[in-house]
Parts: sequence; C-alpha cells; structure tokens
Amino acid sequence: VTMLVGPPSFLDGMLQQAMPGDLAAVRLGFVGAEACPQQVYDAFAAKTCGVLFEGYGITECSPGVSCNRPESPVPGTIGFPIPSVEVALVSLEEPLRRVGTGEKGMMLVRGDNVFAGYLAGPGETPPDPFVIFEGRRWFRTGDLAWADAEGRLTFAGRLGRFVKLGGEMLSLPQME
Repeated sequence: VTMLVGPPSFLDGMLQQAMPGDLAAVRLGFVGAEACPQQVYDAFAAKTCGVLFEGYGITECSPGVSCNRPESPVPGTIGFPIPSVEVALVSLEEPLRRVGTGEKGMMLVRGDNVFAGYLAGPGETPPDPFVIFEGRRWFRTGDLAWADAEGRLTFAGRLGRFVKLGGEMLSLPQME
C-alpha cells in the first residue's frame, strides 16, 4: 500500500494499530469528511514516510471539490479547487456577492462533477439546490469557508443543523 484514503477517524484507527514498519511504503495520505486533528498528522508522520493532506467533498459533487497539494499541504485547510471545479464564496444575504479574502462565505460550486439535481417521486417537486450567480448556475453547498490570499480554502462550518462524525452525517434535530 502506497496511499491511504479516508476520514481522519478511520485513518487514526489504522495508525494506532500499525506496528513499526507496517506503513513504511505509504507515500500519500488523503483525508476528508471531517477535520483532521493534529494527532493524526503526528501519527502519520511517525509511522510513514509520506505526506498527509486534507480535502473537501460532498456527495452532490463527487468525487471532491478541493484538496491540498502533496507538495504544499497546510494542515487545517481544505486546499484549492480541483481542476475543472469552480468555487465561489458568497455572502449569506441577498443579493449574493463574493466575499473578500479571509472573509467567511457560503460555498457555491460549479463543474462537471456536480450532480444535475435531486430526484422526486410522482407528483413531488424536488428541492432546487442551485442558484444563479454572476449569470451562471451554481450548486449551493450549505457549507461555509474562507480563502486566503493564495485562494487556499478553509472549512468554516455548515449552515444546516447537521454534524459529521466518523464521516457520517447526523441530523441534530433528529437526535434531539
């Protein structure tokens, strides 16, 4: 194995169980679905000769939206949009406007990786998760992020009342 991919909580379990030398061939580790704690970065560095980097993706934008590059990972960030994906960070209030560098905004995504829309049963109208912004159709992720001066993204939370735990979405109202 030369590459490991998964949520940080899964990777952490693997790293805890690995004996010295078990992961010596690993060159890359890619994590997403939840924030990666520093302890996972530290364990990955101690047990492999590889580079660990984070990314961001959601089901509607398979396989991903952004990721750090192996040559310049920055822990705690979700990197740059992948090739052929466009990201716009916009204000939360109407009319939508692009937010400035370092300012938190809602993430809109465009690209061939974005799904066409939700399905609905007979007689039902599916929700429309798309918005028209700057004359083009964008998927409204419901997630918040900010970008640094280089355009590297940092995840900043969700608009909805959901949390991710172990890569799984949990509804807070349903738990209540």
